[in-house]
Amino acid sequence: MGMQEEFIKKLKYDLEIISEEITDILYKEDVFTRITIPKLHESDIDPHIRTTVTKSHYSDMLTSVRRQITNDQKSSEISLMKLLLRMRKNNTLITKDWYVKEWLTDSSLLKDNPELAGFIRGIPATEFNNHFGDQFLDPAIIDKDIKILSEATSGIKAYVDKAIAHRDPSVPNPPSLEKYNNALKELDRIAKKYILLLKQVGMPSLKPILQ
Repeated sequence: MGMQEEFIKKLKYDLEIISEEITDILYKEDVFTRITIPKLHESDIDPHIRTTVTKSHYSDMLTSVRRQITNDQKSSEISLMKLLLRMRKNNTLITKDWYVKEWLTDSSLLKDNPELAGFIRGIPATEFNNHFGDQFLDPAIIDKDIKILSEATSGIKAYVDKAIAHRDPSVPNPPSLEKYNNALKELDRIAKKYILLLKQVGMPSLKPILQ
């Protein structure tokens, strides 16, 4: 197995774990917002139960978000941030030629539409250019996502490190609901972007649809 193949295989393995965890985060938040909160605000619910359940939920969720931004390279822990940093360091191994080949191999469009073969072959190349760079993954694109993810989760990181994982004398205020929701939005956006890159699968969101 060549260096590129081995590298991308490991990225895909880690991304599968990351996407499952982010899907779980988004699912739990959706259930809490749409189902649990209305139940907690029913008149016969003890206020102490309401406070305990709410605190437990957000402690769990903030810790889960914090786990996705760990960047300790010595640790074996898998996170979205470490995935981005690894792609940034080895960006030239993710090429447009590889993307096009993978996209066409997994797609049934060529077989089902032979008369449109020329047009179809141009789709993945255009897709790569529009989202990821020219001949290989543009490091500036990854840098931008790393910066956005860091900024969106900075308040969460500080709060979890000092108020949940440890008891620091200078505990910061918990992140606002607006900042928390923005962090979830950016986790979703960035994860699905690199699912498109590594698996050639586009999706509107990682959040499951509640039936």
